Amino acid sequence: MRKYLFQIICVLFLNCTFSCNKITISSNINCPLDSSHLLGKYKISSIKMLLPLGAETDVTNKFDSCALDDTMAILSGKIFHNIDKGTAISCNNDYFGTWNLSDSTRLSINSTNYTVVGFNCNTIVLAKDSAGFTFNFYYNKL
Repeated sequence: MRKYLFQIICVLFLNCTFSCNKITISSNINCPLDSSHLLGKYKISSIKMLLPLGAETDVTNKFDSCALDDTMAILSGKIFHNIDKGTAISCNNDYFGTWNLSDSTRLSINSTNYTVVGFNCNTIVLAKDSAGFTFNFYYNKL
């Protein structure tokens, strides 16, 4: 019920738009989701909130621009580097940490667990539950 209430509020007051695109994990044999194919730098392209019945609404503009300009680097040796691009004023999000991929569906970054719901070697979609909602973070490989 709470999800439907949020959807109604979203439409009435936040001018949200909805899409029903399904997210699928690539079955490309040449690009399996594993540690070697995951390595690289990624930039967030959008953040979408999952709604009832699988629909999504783009909520990227509701997030802090300080984090949206950063680059996520997944490096060998299970090293993670969040690179602060510094385009937003007065933020310092440059930090190192660790990452771990387990069973091709769970990615842990600095002990925060994400579910990998899409991957095709150019884009990764990470899902995170928060406050009763699921957010899908879309990253494009640089």
